[in-house]
Amino acid sequence: MSDTADEAQAREERFRAESLVRAGIKPRPLVIPPPHYADDTALADADGHVLDKEGR
Repeated sequence: MSDTADEAQAREERFRAESLVRAGIKPRPLVIPPPHYADDTALADADGHVLDKEGR
């Protein structure tokens, strides 16, 4: 039975996560970064160039 590297890595990560749970260690929550202010179209000039917080 041969595994690809991705399958082996996924199995290893799953094993480590299960081991931590058995040891009573809670996994860190997934942190989703807030959207970058550059995605705010109000901070873009007429040509679509993103302006920084000082409006440059």
